[in-house]
Amino acid sequence: MTQRPLILILITKADIGGAQVHVLEILKRLNHRYRFVLATGEKDYLSERADQLGIEVRILSHLKRPINLSEDRRAYTECVNLLHEIKPDLLHSHSSKAGVIGRLAAWRVGIPSLFTAHGWAFTKGAPAIQRAYGLLLESLLCRLTGRVVTISDYDFQLAKRYHVGASQNRFLVKNGISRPGMTKLPGSREELQILTIGRLSPVKNHAMLLDALAALTLPFHARIIGDGECRNELQSKIKSLGLEQKVELLGKVTQTTEYLAIADVFVLSSNYEGLPLSVLEAMSMGLPVIATDVGGVKEAVLHEQTGLLSVRKDAVQFAENIAKLGARPELRKQYGERAQSHYTQNFTADRMVHELESIYREMLGAR
Repeated sequence: MTQRPLILILITKADIGGAQVHVLEILKRLNHRYRFVLATGEKDYLSERADQLGIEVRILSHLKRPINLSEDRRAYTECVNLLHEIKPDLLHSHSSKAGVIGRLAAWRVGIPSLFTAHGWAFTKGAPAIQRAYGLLLESLLCRLTGRVVTISDYDFQLAKRYHVGASQNRFLVKNGISRPGMTKLPGSREELQILTIGRLSPVKNHAMLLDALAALTLPFHARIIGDGECRNELQSKIKSLGLEQKVELLGKVTQTTEYLAIADVFVLSSNYEGLPLSVLEAMSMGLPVIATDVGGVKEAVLHEQTGLLSVRKDAVQFAENIAKLGARPELRKQYGERAQSHYTQNFTADRMVHELESIYREMLGAR
């Protein structure tokens, strides 16, 4: 009997987030066809779920998100040693740091490499230094290593524009997510129920969202799911804006479906994005989405069809969009139904994993 190919999945962090949910969909749906080993820098949500699936998990203790040359060298050595030990047929890396470490290690050992970019470091809206450094690094890495997958057409076109990777090595596999087990509950509350999900970091720009909420005159209740380095700053801002009775910081929540079920609108105020799974999850539940027009967001949020788009960092326009949907329940229903249909046609996990597996097969077959 022919042994199933062995694929090493490498990702920097294991806490709950878009990239981690993306990886989990791959592991759940392809575990019967391939042997997987998951390597990550910590024990958390993803490593626990992988363990429940019977997938071997390896912790690379020096693989961390912040740039630290000493730690990064050690992480590279850990990765090279792991590749020599388990001898995978393919390395598939996710997230920026794991993408750098993993591709360099695979190149040294001579193992085929695939990298999924969950949003480029050189995307519009990112800090100028990050953009310059990220573009230089990706241009060099893609000359040395194998294929690259982008999760949105926006990122695919960005890579093409800057000649990141040879044309035959660039692939577009749009993000996808499983449909939640629950359905949206009918809106019957007097207050507009607003929900956002995302790490409390400058990238997500929750501070702008709070400014927009403070400008609203309609009754509302907003819930912010996520944790991160901006938590204390946001708590102080909520207090200074007098929003303590209207805005909840819920912290890290593993099961978000019940909050999506009672929401009237989903909002996302990011400065830059790839193609956020939180938006797709909201759409799958039949929620209209109000978001900033960044990255691949507009591929999911079709303006005035499945939701409303705002200019990045424009709290006034963001507030106007919330007020528009808040005042018109029939429009929320119309957008929500279209959003759910758009998700079903274009953003399911089945479609995503099927397209990704075709790349696996091509790379493994070539080997």
